[in-house]
Amino acid sequence: MSTTLISALERHFGLTTVNRGETYANAGRVVSWQVELDQKSMTAIVRGKKTYRQQIHFAWSGSGSLTQLYGHCSCPMGFNCKHVAAAILVAQSAHALPDATNTDPVTSMSLTKTLEHQPNPTTVKKTAHPLGSSRPPLDSALKVWLTQHPKQPATTSVVVDPNAYPPALKDRIRYVIQQERNRISIAPMKVSVRKDGTLSTSSHPRHYEFRNLRPESRARFVLPIDMRIFRLLSLSSRDYGMYRPTVPDDDEGQTLFRLVLESGRAHWEDASGLLLHPDSPRRGQFVWRHCGDTQQLMIKADTSTQDQEHAAQWLKALPLIPAWYLDTETGACGLLQTEYTAQEVRWLASAPPVPATQADQVLATMSQANIRLPRPNPVTQQWIKDIEPQPVLTLGAIKAREQRYELFRHYKVPFQGHEIAPMLRLSFDYDGHRTARHAADTITHHTTDGQVQLIARNPEAEAKHIETLNDLANELGFHPVDFYIDDADMAEFESSDLLLWPFNSTNPLSEMGGGLEALNFMEDSVPALKAKGWHIIVDPAWPCRVYEGSSNIRGGITQQEESWFSIGLQYEVDGQEFDLLPVLAKLVESIPEEAL
Repeated sequence: MSTTLISALERHFGLTTVNRGETYANAGRVVSWQVELDQKSMTAIVRGKKTYRQQIHFAWSGSGSLTQLYGHCSCPMGFNCKHVAAAILVAQSAHALPDATNTDPVTSMSLTKTLEHQPNPTTVKKTAHPLGSSRPPLDSALKVWLTQHPKQPATTSVVVDPNAYPPALKDRIRYVIQQERNRISIAPMKVSVRKDGTLSTSSHPRHYEFRNLRPESRARFVLPIDMRIFRLLSLSSRDYGMYRPTVPDDDEGQTLFRLVLESGRAHWEDASGLLLHPDSPRRGQFVWRHCGDTQQLMIKADTSTQDQEHAAQWLKALPLIPAWYLDTETGACGLLQTEYTAQEVRWLASAPPVPATQADQVLATMSQANIRLPRPNPVTQQWIKDIEPQPVLTLGAIKAREQRYELFRHYKVPFQGHEIAPMLRLSFDYDGHRTARHAADTITHHTTDGQVQLIARNPEAEAKHIETLNDLANELGFHPVDFYIDDADMAEFESSDLLLWPFNSTNPLSEMGGGLEALNFMEDSVPALKAKGWHIIVDPAWPCRVYEGSSNIRGGITQQEESWFSIGLQYEVDGQEFDLLPVLAKLVESIPEEAL
């Protein structure tokens, strides 16, 4: 490095800025640079906290000394900063700028030394100039061309994959692939990972906006394969949400989908979902498969060949053209070969699950429309109407607080932990099948393939149980949530819940605290309901409980000096001790003197 240029930079920048610029230059933070042919200006891109651009102007003396320097930068400092210094130092180290000690940095002798290290070097003979040791200056265009010769990378045994993340880099791009009706969408998500590769809980995945990204200003976590994917995504149409591009029905769409799989960062349905990867083509046929209470149209794969005898039998068809399959157990994806056309495969792949109770209707509709593609299997329905419901009462809590009416608030204040209220929730059990009070009239129970049980609910019996609960709960201040809609702000409730309000969770036994009412329901109403055959569930969120274990009361008197003595009275419950003496003292103070 030229000491003359260093001295000139120190005059214009100061020693501290030059030292920082040299650190940036040595660290490889100068992404690119270009010196104009007249060497009076240059541009550069330097990576700092962000990526910054520099526009630098020089003035040189006849001897090659730097006389004036104006360096503009897009960083917050803006002028003659460390980024400008770094760019100049890198350009000077490549002999692209004049030097007072060497006005002609690229000479025929230096070129000869370079060529000596190349295979079959061309001999350049150094001859004396007729005017003596002085030579005419090399043409500036030749000088710049010679200095921009691409350097050969150093030989190394370690091959670095440009499309693989280094372990120390925590921010990364993941691609979430979802099925949107009859389309496949791809959403780039920025995530943060731990050392073990799992997602960090401190930073939630968020959509990464790629449309205005430029290659020279991309972040470190955007790899070359991501830039290829982003270019193809920018040409794709978007779904109804206007931010998830969908895979088009052409060669570019197939290239896009394959590139996303080859990135090794494609996940099904969410950023932590099943990891997808490309696999070989598979052949199969569409079959309606029984999945609990529904039938789902899936691909029954051909496993007759030797290389696929251990492969998965059931596959999911993806609505792409040409069609692809997805193995929902391993994440393998590949081209799908069936007897149907591409448009028919897309339509079949978009079929929603068919409930067992609606299979006959779907069959009839397809028959009337003369749809000859695979149809759901017929289902035999068995009605059961003689099951009596068992009431199931859950004692829990919902989030609740005093209703606040505030203008100009654009967000809802989160509920605090103490903002709760006791809640009663009633459901009914029909032969092991529980249904909510406000659920549909029938209960579907799938028994075997092709047969379903329909359990009819008993509205008369349920109404009697509801009336019993309302009579007990209303006496203690429990009412439907709609009753408090103007008084309380509530969350996580059902329309049929009964709520105790107001309620002071920090001091429930205070006046109007609500704790006594909740305890009375536990002590009196719950045993009465159990006696009638009700099933009671006390959720951990229920704020008031009656202790039913053993307890211990301990007291003592200790003699003190001058005829004084001290009294102690403790009540131990479940390993916790409570001092009863203050309560006893208040009780004594409340006794009238005439009664003593």
